[in-house]
Amino acid sequence: MIRGCPENSVPIVRRLHPPACFIGSLLALYLLLGAGDLIAQLSPGDLSQPHAQLEGSGQCMECHERREGVSADRCLACHQILGQRIDAGEGLHSRPDYERCERCHIEHHGRDFELIWWGDEGRATFDHRLTGYALEGAHTRLECSTCHHVELVKRPAQLRAQGKDLSRTYLGLSQETCLSCHRDEHEGQFAVGSCRDCHSMSVWSPVVGFDHRKTDYPLTGRHSTVPCTDCHRPLGGEVVEEGDPSLRFVGLAFGQCADCHRDPHQSRLGASCDRCHSTDSWDQYRRSEFDHDRTRYPLLGAHRRVACARCHPAGRSSRVARFGVCSDCHSDTHLGQFANRPDGIACEGCHSLDSFSPATFPLAAHQQTAFPLEGGHLAVACNGCHQAVPPSEIARVLGRPARPVRSGASRAGTIQFRYSSTRCLDCHQDPHRGEVDRFVNASGCPACHTVESWHQSVFDHKLSSFSLEGRHQTVACLACHPRIDQGSAGERIQLKGLATTCAGCHQDPHLGQFSRQTVTVACRSCHTLEGWRSLVFDHEQNSIFKLTGAHSRVTCGECHKTETIGTQSVVRYKPLPTACEKCHSAGVPR
Repeated sequence: MIRGCPENSVPIVRRLHPPACFIGSLLALYLLLGAGDLIAQLSPGDLSQPHAQLEGSGQCMECHERREGVSADRCLACHQILGQRIDAGEGLHSRPDYERCERCHIEHHGRDFELIWWGDEGRATFDHRLTGYALEGAHTRLECSTCHHVELVKRPAQLRAQGKDLSRTYLGLSQETCLSCHRDEHEGQFAVGSCRDCHSMSVWSPVVGFDHRKTDYPLTGRHSTVPCTDCHRPLGGEVVEEGDPSLRFVGLAFGQCADCHRDPHQSRLGASCDRCHSTDSWDQYRRSEFDHDRTRYPLLGAHRRVACARCHPAGRSSRVARFGVCSDCHSDTHLGQFANRPDGIACEGCHSLDSFSPATFPLAAHQQTAFPLEGGHLAVACNGCHQAVPPSEIARVLGRPARPVRSGASRAGTIQFRYSSTRCLDCHQDPHRGEVDRFVNASGCPACHTVESWHQSVFDHKLSSFSLEGRHQTVACLACHPRIDQGSAGERIQLKGLATTCAGCHQDPHLGQFSRQTVTVACRSCHTLEGWRSLVFDHEQNSIFKLTGAHSRVTCGECHKTETIGTQSVVRYKPLPTACEKCHSAGVPR
């Protein structure tokens, strides 16, 4: 086998270089047939189409050297571009094991013969690393013609000028950048040659080398899970053709959140979203950093302690919360009892922002109501009169269905402020159990009592069957009207069924000495209502013993002595002796 030729090319080369022992026979044949015909018979076969212009015996030496076979220098005399690459040490042909052109490029097999020999296993097993450009990743799965295509050839005019068939050559490709072969999907947004910073040879998408942290806008929180196309939109707007659109990566505004996100607060809170929110979640906010005073509704009092979601529930966070009146957020717990007020349901008239309870309704305002507070009512706590009642009671008083309570509000009881009547008995039980109804029905409780105190009675006793006279006017009411224990019904003061005679209230200090007379007549015969000791007894008219003479000057006690009867001391009035000797036993004094 001749040096530098592949094994399967040996038969062809042997025809080009016959053994010396056969030269004599060829010379005889040359003389017999003539020189021209002999040279034609010595040709191994037709040249391939690219070398067809070299056909003919007169041009053998364009490629061959005497006794040396095919000359690489003569090949490069025509293939100058290839020679330049070899001189520069570039490409496959600059390798020492590829110095012999005929090793791979075998001629004289006819016009249609492929000039390149790829080895026993064919072109598919060619080791592209030998060219100086190793195929990696997806490049290894491509057909040769995908890259070695006339449309990708650089400087085609120069190659054609040197006789290159652009549809057959493997020259003319650039290895400088990916864009030498690939279209710039990003349309010049990135520097030439930077494709490998993001993309790999294995797959175009997803990118494996790109690190958003190295950009001017590192992704944090929820931003790191957002699909790229949510921020990087097509350069030309909507996608109108199939395939991946060119996305905008350069020149995007990101200085403020509003550059990408719609401001649900409509610029009312400024442009610095990160003062309250973080990229971890829109719903997770730094409440301590948010200054509600910058809004149109500064939070005061108890509102500062309310969870944000109470006023800004899910689904309403992008809308403006109403806050014109309290009822925009709060239910009318009074069920419309104040709906007819001139200023409407003005909650701030009674309540403060610090707390719903206790109410701050001032006394001066209460004095303008239909029930001004006076006397003892001033000392009564508000809830002493305004207590919880069923909503049905509110509806009864209002004469219409009570305004409904919003969902979540208690319907167990509603504080009553509207009443059908303000009579005493509407709030107070009758402690007299109906004994004084004839006075109450005529004038109400004020017929006897004042609002200063329940115990201060102003009853005119002349309206009763027992007019108070004399000392009776100074006697405490309870001295005559006792408390009666009625068991489970409690105590009451007895006002009716009382005695009206002296003996009905007073004990008889005379122990029955005047029992033959009616007690009242007997008492009034001696005593007056001005006082017990204020006597009006007429000894001349009412006694059988007339006081005459010196007797008229004698004090009562000289005749009416005190004596003890049983255990009681009593003044003796009856019976007494009337004879002189009964009193004057020692004689009559002169």
